[in-house]
Order: sequence, then C-alpha cells, then structure tokens
Amino acid sequence: KATFDQFDNDGNGSISREEAMLHAEARTDENKAAIEAQYMAFLEEHPDEQDKAEETRDTHLQNLKEAEHSLITMFENADMDGDGQLSINEFALAEAWWMKSTMNPSKLALF
Repeated sequence: KATFDQFDNDGNGSISREEAMLHAEARTDENKAAIEAQYMAFLEEHPDEQDKAEETRDTHLQNLKEAEHSLITMFENADMDGDGQLSINEFALAEAWWMKSTMNPSKLALF
C-alpha cells in the first residue's frame, strides 16, 4: 500500500498513466545514479579495465531505458478493466512484473 500511495500523487485511490510514468522516470534516475556510482567505484579500483567497465555500464543503462519504455505496455496490460487507471489490485500485478523485469542496482553489484 505504501508503494501504491507513492505513485498516487493526487490521492484519488487510483494511478493514472501520467502518475505511473512520473514515478518510473524518478526510479530510473535513481537507478542511473546508482549505476554511475558503482561504475566510478569500480574504475577507482580497476583503472586498467575502463573499456570493459564502460561497456558494462552502457549495457545496464540501456536495460534501464528499455524497462522504462516497457512501462507503457505494462500499464496497459495491468489495466484489467480498461478505465485508464490502475486500482490497487491492478497496481500490485504491475509492480510485481516491474520488479521482476528490472534490476535494482542499489541491491546488486553490477561491476
């Protein structure tokens, strides 16, 4: 419920496509920052592996971008009743999918 409330910016008990996109963009920005931080830490310890690290970082950043784009499809699929809003039950399904299909760099060692 707490995650749902974070998405439901206007507090009306449902999540619009715009609210979902805003939150997904914010998550993507946080994950990008975590990837960049891990990248920089890796380079400090392994300066001779910059090419490999750049390739790895770029792959992770591309995966984030693709996951954000797939949010539109996820939203449409989770909107079971087709009203253009996600109820808390529809959101729970969407959130489970989102968490499975994306990575959380703050919980993973990417380099």
